[in-house]
Amino acid sequence: AEDVGENYVVDRNFIVAALARYLNDNFRRSGRLTLRYQSKVLFVDPDEKRIFVRRVARRAEEEYLPYDLLIGADGVRSAVRAALVANERAFECSVADIFTNFKSVHLPLPAAVAEKMVVVLPQCLKGINGIGLPETGGKINLAFGYMLD
Repeated sequence: AEDVGENYVVDRNFIVAALARYLNDNFRRSGRLTLRYQSKVLFVDPDEKRIFVRRVARRAEEEYLPYDLLIGADGVRSAVRAALVANERAFECSVADIFTNFKSVHLPLPAAVAEKMVVVLPQCLKGINGIGLPETGGKINLAFGYMLD
């Protein structure tokens, strides 16, 4: 399709892993970083700047956690996004499929690609957009998406 535009699909796990690596590398010792894994955000309270979470791995413990900055990497049914849409008039969001098909492959990282580089491949083939995200272990995740007519 000629009207595909510049849409990209990226494996969410690699974005979350890259974000976690960056935060750990740069802010772990600051005393201001709390990373919470195996937890589900149930509610965002923007007035009190806190979230209500359930820890999946620990017998469903539930607790409120304060935040200064909240990064919503909590999936397609994001409680963080829902709270932003509901409480911030300037925040608009829509969730839709941008491709009908996509394929992601993991290959050895080429020498010409730096470990912290993102490779964007708009219209790399007719009607196909791609993106390359370096991974740990000397690999790169190449993802390609396309529309079917």
